[in-house]
Amino acid sequence: AGWSLDLVPNPDILATLAKEFPTAKKIGFAAEPTDDLAHAEAKIVRKGLDAIAFNNVSLPGLGFGSDRNALTLIRPGLDPLSSGERTKLECAFWLFETLCSHAS
Repeated sequence: AGWSLDLVPNPDILATLAKEFPTAKKIGFAAEPTDDLAHAEAKIVRKGLDAIAFNNVSLPGLGFGSDRNALTLIRPGLDPLSSGERTKLECAFWLFETLCSHAS
């Protein structure tokens, strides 16, 4: 007898929250295998986000399995902002401070 695994799509929690709480600020994350921002930019529109923190997980020594990362904050109509390479904790603080200082 063979194995069978039936998969069902998970609900998109972020998109659902964006619809249910339209006045809340919605920030997503996009871990992508390239430095192409287009897929992350499309997620902003598709999910109804105010911004997305993008990181290229294919870079050696950054992202998964590492204490270091580099983020790019993408906001519609504005230039992307880069954290530069930092520890993940420093990236978290950078992201929080950047979002707070650019809040509108």
